[in-house]
Amino acid sequence: MIIGLNNIPFWLSWLITGIFLAFLSSAIMVLTGIICQFDVFINCPIPITFMLFFLFNITMQILAFFLSTILKSQKSAYTVSYGFILIGLVMEIFLTNYAIILYLYSKDLPKWVGIIKFIFELYPPFNFSKAYSDIANKAASHFDNYEWRWIKVN
Repeated sequence: MIIGLNNIPFWLSWLITGIFLAFLSSAIMVLTGIICQFDVFINCPIPITFMLFFLFNITMQILAFFLSTILKSQKSAYTVSYGFILIGLVMEIFLTNYAIILYLYSKDLPKWVGIIKFIFELYPPFNFSKAYSDIANKAASHFDNYEWRWIKVN
């Protein structure tokens, strides 16, 4: 029992709260992108961008639920969560180069790269980076490494 509740109502209440906050933050993110006239938000259907951000929020919540069962102290939870954010930011910077993403998803990968890719696929920001890069390459202006020029999407 946690705070006088059984486990199911406790975790269900946090899940419902998380879903509501994920919905709210995703809607604000998409609306802000549209108001600011960002190419990705204007040229991509709104339900697709909304679902991308919403599902990313949900996967991060599930990861947080998992970690909360493993970590017992608040100090270690803070340390691990900041580490996850830092790794996610570094990964996002690393994966902004679409050529690297294409290499990671090519068929002729060395075995060690395949193992690293499998480990990264368990981490939600990696999957978000891949999905967002795919959407951005179709819906927004971007630099093409093969043609060595900017591609303008209308």
